[in-house]
Amino acid sequence: VAVPLVRDGTTLCVVRTSLPLTVLEDLTHSLKHRLGWISLAAGCCIVLFAALFFPGFTRPLRDMADASRKVAEGDFRVRVFTDRKDEFGSLAESFNRMTERLQFLFDSLEARNEELDGIISSLREGLLVFGEKGEILMANGSFRAMCDTPDVEGKSAFEVVRNPEFWDLAQRVFSEKAPAAGELELRGRVYLCSAVWLAAGAKTVCVFHDITEQKNLERVKR
Repeated sequence: VAVPLVRDGTTLCVVRTSLPLTVLEDLTHSLKHRLGWISLAAGCCIVLFAALFFPGFTRPLRDMADASRKVAEGDFRVRVFTDRKDEFGSLAESFNRMTERLQFLFDSLEARNEELDGIISSLREGLLVFGEKGEILMANGSFRAMCDTPDVEGKSAFEVVRNPEFWDLAQRVFSEKAPAAGELELRGRVYLCSAVWLAAGAKTVCVFHDITEQKNLERVKR
């Protein structure tokens, strides 16, 4: 700050006073420090005030997060209940409609799988499904009975069906990616094996028709 020294209308000199730069820096740092603490305290007060007096803003989000975790775990019967008429209410309603639809779809899929399992189990023909490496993925009761092997899942199809004609048939279907059929003998019975390649799942499906009686009739006629 500069102040002129005047006497009888004449400026004798100018008196100038100032603070050192270090003092100004200390003041600025102190002011920033205090403002930071004030801002932090104000933020904590706002959060505490919202949690005490407006829990409705956070509770719907917590409920939605909990319900989403349950859906991710496979529980499609979970619902979010709220009487709010705002955006949270609309979000909860949409979530409930989604879970109802998912529950309906999975219930329908489960019912179809049970129906399909019933049909496959009731087939008189042997049914066998195996993968690219020959591992058995599915087999019905008729196939297990004809091979006299109750537990076949995971085993090699060529280990269970020990027949060279079956091996050749499977190799032909795999290489040509086309349906094929052939006769083979297994445990004293003659079967017509029809095989088809499923490209979508890289699987081979085989159906074994017991034609032993027809073969016996043919021998008698001869």
